[in-house]
Amino acid sequence: MPPDLEKKTGEPTYLGDGSVSIALCTFNGARYLPTQLASYLSQDRPPAELVVGDDGSTDETRLLVEQFAKSAPFPVYFHQNTERLGVGRNFDETIKRCRGEFIVLSDQDDEWRPDKLQRLVALMQQHPHAGYACSDADMIGEDGQSLNHRLWEQYRCPPGSFLKGDHIAAARHLLLHSDRVLGATMLLRSSCLKALSPIPASWLHDHWISVMCELVGAHGVATSELVTRYRLHGQQTCGIRRPVGRYRQKRVDFATRRIQRERRRERLVDLRKHLVSELIPQQPELAQWLPLFDEADQIAEQATMRDSLSWWRRKLARLQQWLWTLKN
Repeated sequence: MPPDLEKKTGEPTYLGDGSVSIALCTFNGARYLPTQLASYLSQDRPPAELVVGDDGSTDETRLLVEQFAKSAPFPVYFHQNTERLGVGRNFDETIKRCRGEFIVLSDQDDEWRPDKLQRLVALMQQHPHAGYACSDADMIGEDGQSLNHRLWEQYRCPPGSFLKGDHIAAARHLLLHSDRVLGATMLLRSSCLKALSPIPASWLHDHWISVMCELVGAHGVATSELVTRYRLHGQQTCGIRRPVGRYRQKRVDFATRRIQRERRRERLVDLRKHLVSELIPQQPELAQWLPLFDEADQIAEQATMRDSLSWWRRKLARLQQWLWTLKN
């Protein structure tokens, strides 16, 4: 196996125009990892390298990657974190080690169709100003059999409905409605990396990448092609965990909903901080987005107040029902 990229000195060597790096993040993924690795070998457009960021696996993940590297027709780099970073930060560090023009994000438990890289790269080449591309996916079960559900069916507004080249509209949608582009279906242009890092701990990597690209004008593009087979199983760290067919509003208790609102406002604070400290000094025009953060925060606050009122209304209804029971 080639040496760890972090042991190299200086900046990573650029692999050339059109080159594709796979950024694979792993954590105790030995059960499904062989299937995913095999799908890399079947690609019509071979990757230029595989960069693996392991978050401290205690199973056979490292051994499987080492065995794969011996026969893979492209370089394989393995880095194991000295401490647990979590999904977002692990992807952040792994992406930064990649050297291709395009970086495709990979979960450890999915399976790729042979034309995935070819189709996503072609889509990006058709849109030279796009910062990232994503696709729909076929949802499969633990046994690898199709569940007859598409990933985009799980969203009220699938990426294909709002990623149409208008980064202003897309940024508003992603910030105000919090619909995410799933990282397992995403390909990123490496020229966007400088604006993206570091990814705050409050954000998941895929939501952060899609939002930041739109804010800096590197809009996203989407295809409805099912080039990824997205696996659902009980050991998932994040992402979609069960198919619901068509989109339906999830019902959660008020305490959980309040926590979600608070986390959303925390993400807005971290996003504003990143923009003000890292990007606006070099690109003053990005200050145009600050009023949008105020609008998003106001919407989140209003939603929290509505939740609180709904909680009191429910309590009052229960009290009235109890009093009616006593009288009768």
